[in-house]
Amino acid sequence: NGITLRGEANEIVNSELAYSSGSLLNVKGKKHRIVNNNLHDGNYAGTWNGLISAAGEEHYIAYNTLTRSGRDVMKLDQPNRMIVEYNDLSYGGLVTRDSGLIYTAGDDARRSEIRYNTLHDMYTHLGMGIYTDNQSTNFIIHHNVLWNIPYSDSIRLNSPSNYNLVFNNTAGTNTQGMGTWAIVFRGGMFGDRIF
Repeated sequence: NGITLRGEANEIVNSELAYSSGSLLNVKGKKHRIVNNNLHDGNYAGTWNGLISAAGEEHYIAYNTLTRSGRDVMKLDQPNRMIVEYNDLSYGGLVTRDSGLIYTAGDDARRSEIRYNTLHDMYTHLGMGIYTDNQSTNFIIHHNVLWNIPYSDSIRLNSPSNYNLVFNNTAGTNTQGMGTWAIVFRGGMFGDRIF
């Protein structure tokens, strides 16, 4: 793996991170700022990581360019009031299927926001733009623009999916709309609001 950032209130700004078989940047702890970086060509082992894998609370991840990942481009793990905004994410799932440009699973996001991002060029089978997998709750997802995601949903809320707020996102050319999927808990979307 690449760099692991722990502790509280650290910053990685105006940097380039590249070429790791796992994550380029693992963010843990709280109140870190990851701003205006170029992250590319990572996770070529296709593990359950992103170019950025972020866990913890109140991180601010913004104005970054993230491209070319073996699996997810950004992985959120137990996010707590994180802000993910104004990032450009592309070309995930280069060696795997069933992945997302932004991916999370089984997490209570505690009002984490995914907003004002551009997400595009995800060409793998079951490759989603924003992918909240089973049992993800309390996300606020708005004002994102997604295009060239032809083989699955631009935004996917897998069930059970509760208390997520999804509004004012735009799916552009060569992109499907929003969807959900479940083997069990079909219709288990209590409290979700989608506009």
